[in-house]
Amino acid sequence: MKRTLVLLALITSVAFVACNDAGKKEPTTTDGATTDTSAAKKEVDMHNAENALDLDGKYEGTLPCADCEGIKTTLTLNKDNQFTLSEEYLGKKDPMKFDSKGKWVVNQNTITLQFDKELQDRRVQYKAGEGRIWLLDQEGKEITGALADKYMLTKK
Repeated sequence: MKRTLVLLALITSVAFVACNDAGKKEPTTTDGATTDTSAAKKEVDMHNAENALDLDGKYEGTLPCADCEGIKTTLTLNKDNQFTLSEEYLGKKDPMKFDSKGKWVVNQNTITLQFDKELQDRRVQYKAGEGRIWLLDQEGKEITGALADKYMLTKK
């Protein structure tokens, strides 16, 4: 009877230890030392507009305007990081159309237009998405409010 109790205790101990550590095996190197896998478990999300989206191309849309029917906007982002921007103010007695150009750069999901010559102090930024870009405010923040969804240009 004593042997049976000892044998039962031994089997229970082995089963308990085996169940407790079943999925927690530490990887080892060829020399038997354990390796730290905490860095491998933490995946870094490297997706951003610069490497995940095909940004170059032509974007079009009509943006809201305070004193006109809208601003028909065409932004062309070239592969060589040059851009052309055409803005036509709709509903004015005298047609107003402005064309500008410069260089565009991407930082994370924000496209920044760097204008040539006399417009070099103008700040225009867009948030990039799949097939669309959204105009950001002067501080580089998303535009909110009732017209927020109107500040979008669609890739053609």
